[in-house]
Amino acid sequence: YDQDEYKVSLDGLFYLYYGSDFSSSHNSVKQFATQAIRNEQLNVNLVYLGSTVELERIKLRLAAQGGNSVDINYSSESNPQVRYLQESYLGYSILDNLEIVGGIYLSHIGQESFISVSNINYQRSLIADYSPYYESGAKFIYKPDEDLEFQFHLLNGWQNITNNSYEDGDLGYGTYLKYQIDPSLYLMHATYVGNINYSSNNYDGLRIFNDLGFGYKINELTELVGSYDFGFQEVGEAIDNDYSFWNGFSVSLGHKLTEKLRLGTRVEGFFDSDNLIVSTKNSAPFKVWGGSLNVDYYLLNDLWLRGEVRYLKSADSV
Repeated sequence: YDQDEYKVSLDGLFYLYYGSDFSSSHNSVKQFATQAIRNEQLNVNLVYLGSTVELERIKLRLAAQGGNSVDINYSSESNPQVRYLQESYLGYSILDNLEIVGGIYLSHIGQESFISVSNINYQRSLIADYSPYYESGAKFIYKPDEDLEFQFHLLNGWQNITNNSYEDGDLGYGTYLKYQIDPSLYLMHATYVGNINYSSNNYDGLRIFNDLGFGYKINELTELVGSYDFGFQEVGEAIDNDYSFWNGFSVSLGHKLTEKLRLGTRVEGFFDSDNLIVSTKNSAPFKVWGGSLNVDYYLLNDLWLRGEVRYLKSADSV
């Protein structure tokens, strides 16, 4: 609904899936993933409904959600009801190129959206799964021109809304920089810096995280998107070193065969030797790499089928 004084828009998604994990038993939950986690079951991965209201300088966004991916991604929140709120924020344009936003919103880290229809591949990569899906806090968005965007974030921790276990009210800090070099190529860099002081584990201290990425439109039908993530975490005497290091990568190639048929492929890896980010049952290092192949078919503009085959290989039994 669009008037001269304000604009109201609605958006939503219903994602139904059936998946089979050949290494797991019937009706089990897939390990080390956040998407399509139920094995050999027809289930809802994500359903959401949102609305955005835009005035001259004010933007209000509210979106509700549910599904398997919501349940697993918000499982660490102290108030389980907050999982049903995907976004709730208020934005104000201080200047034409400077905006401040406060509330709950989707993460500034990574190139793969929670709304996976926007991604080349159906399931998110491991580096996307193990970086924040959502954030709460405030951000400043500065766009000096159409090719450059900078964001600065004040955050209530690493993917956190309700937990109060951060000592002395420590905030997290984030940045985001995207530069469109030309119409076919862009570069991006996102960061997170903050203390991680959960009482439930021994890994307390400063976390420094970097996400580097690019996107290249090879031609009108083909695009290439890549990311490399790495992080450091102070751990004190929890392990032999004073800090832990993890990293990973993802490279996806998408190709449009016809107006209704699209292919996608991906290679990826994630390496967490100290089990800082990914805990394994036998405490074996989490060192995993793999690949995916997607076929997407659009029945209608707003109705599509996505099929994906994904192979992951671990260096150790996890």
